Amino acid sequence: MAFPAEHLDEAREALKASDKRGATVALDAAYSAFSSFEGVAADDVLATYWVYRGLLAHQRKNDDAAMDAFRQALVVDGAFEWDKALEADRELRKMFEALRGEVQSRDTVSIGVPQKMGCAQAYVDGRRVGEGDAVGVGRRLAQVQCPHGDVHGVWTDFDASKLGLDWIGLCPYPVDTSIEGAQEAPEDTLEAMLAFDEPKAEGLLANACLDLMALPPPAKLVKTSAPENQPPKSNGGESFFGASSWNSQRVLTVAAGSGLIAGGVIVHFVGVVPAYQMVEWGRRNPSGVSRFQADILTERFVQRRAISWSLMATGALTSSVGLFVFRSKPTGVSPWFSPTGAGLAGRF
Repeated sequence: MAFPAEHLDEAREALKASDKRGATVALDAAYSAFSSFEGVAADDVLATYWVYRGLLAHQRKNDDAAMDAFRQALVVDGAFEWDKALEADRELRKMFEALRGEVQSRDTVSIGVPQKMGCAQAYVDGRRVGEGDAVGVGRRLAQVQCPHGDVHGVWTDFDASKLGLDWIGLCPYPVDTSIEGAQEAPEDTLEAMLAFDEPKAEGLLANACLDLMALPPPAKLVKTSAPENQPPKSNGGESFFGASSWNSQRVLTVAAGSGLIAGGVIVHFVGVVPAYQMVEWGRRNPSGVSRFQADILTERFVQRRAISWSLMATGALTSSVGLFVFRSKPTGVSPWFSPTGAGLAGRF
């Protein structure tokens, strides 16, 4: 699936060409892509989506829908700049600027973030939120960064008449809410941040949340029934880890897999953890980091996490192949030696 920004680029080109059908298809695709996006959506990208919705409604002569979409954009990003290259209509731009002050007094609705989220983190329209926070009424993008770093989202209006959003339930696996969230990391200087001077791994705060980040999301277990008429196990056979079950192929494969797993853990603590701390610093200090620098920090974190997960997953698969595929098959005979000769004993 393409990134939301790619669909928005397509929508922009369609709007410039007054291709209302093409713009509708691209914006619908962007809407779906936001909720399945693997990262936390940026507020300016979400605001762009709503502005394009408003421009599409304006081209369809539906000014009420256009104004409502513009309001949504300004609620998401109050400092959003009008794209003169896309739409040069002065009257439409004046209407957009007039709505900028109106949305500041717009009604709000509680989003119901629970007090205990464990290592999960809640976001609405790209902003970190917590217990007791409220957002402007309207369609909002709610996302949760789950304990293993994966992000899951859903569009919602936080209607108070309904049961509310199950924030923890957005994660596809159980979340331990008894774990306290990650502590704040010590802030680096702006000069070090811009120079990408990463702190040493041993100097970072140790906590359970960072330990969970080292592991990929758990796979869903599928229960299988035991095969019927299973032959009885032989009491005289070698155990699974017995000395005779190890051959050179099994030893080398398991050793290689263990090395890959160890490499993935090292990459996590040396590369992923520092990159994650730098991303968190940027989120807490948005005024000190440009959009370009923030994108670089986020991309660096995602790439290093993918490398760490890939190493550990490949190592686990390699070790499993060595343990189960290359295991020496037990035989029903055994060698014997005596002063008078040698041979095999047992049943053939």
